[in-house]
Amino acid sequence: MKQTILLASASQANLIPLLESTEGVLAPINQKYCKVFFIEQLEKAHVSSGAQASKKVSESLDSQVEYEMGVEEYTKSHGIEVETLKKVETETLISESSVADLMVIDLQSAQHKSAPDWLNYLIEFSACPLLLLPGNVDVECLVAAHDASQETVKMMKGFLKLFNEDLRNLPLSLLMSDPESELEMEREKVFIKYLKVYFQNIGAQHLYDEAFPSLFRYVQNECDKPMLIVNTDLGRQILESTEQFETQILEHPIFIFKD
Repeated sequence: MKQTILLASASQANLIPLLESTEGVLAPINQKYCKVFFIEQLEKAHVSSGAQASKKVSESLDSQVEYEMGVEEYTKSHGIEVETLKKVETETLISESSVADLMVIDLQSAQHKSAPDWLNYLIEFSACPLLLLPGNVDVECLVAAHDASQETVKMMKGFLKLFNEDLRNLPLSLLMSDPESELEMEREKVFIKYLKVYFQNIGAQHLYDEAFPSLFRYVQNECDKPMLIVNTDLGRQILESTEQFETQILEHPIFIFKD
């Protein structure tokens, strides 16, 4: 079985740590084919156009050789193929993500003021699901927002397909919108029954507020080290909100599903 992953690394120096973190949370696959681009390159091309870049994207010849040797050694020992994308154009991003199984985004540089710009850019033009990874991936619970739509069912199926089975042993908190009809109630029962086949510890609760503020409150009060599982709309709301910095929500892994 093969898997194609797009990797948005903060820098060349952070690529191997990002590969290690990615290997730790994704399902073991016989072959992984990774295509890499760098966020500092993205910021220069799409966020800081016309401004003086504070840091050169190109490395010195010595450091470039050292980087390439380190990547080659790591990928050979882990059975991974890595290709570096030379340019980060919108057309390239759309076409590459259209055949990728997942895009993994390194949050090492997400505290920069321009972070919402390039994060929203990647969400906007990516045609595949996204995983936002902080520097320290330490997960003790899973938190998923369910809005009674078929997209959310696909979101959880996508999670089960992509991620390491060990994560299924963690508590899963399902934050569910209040059903508005008998059909939605029946679909909710079937959905929870389906999840119980895979997760041993599920807690479900109805939301009587919007999913966005409810998710923030839950992260603040109920689980210190969550992995968030959200749809595209909720993912955008998280990144566009100033509350993300107050709650430090970007310090946790976030899986954003795109169908």
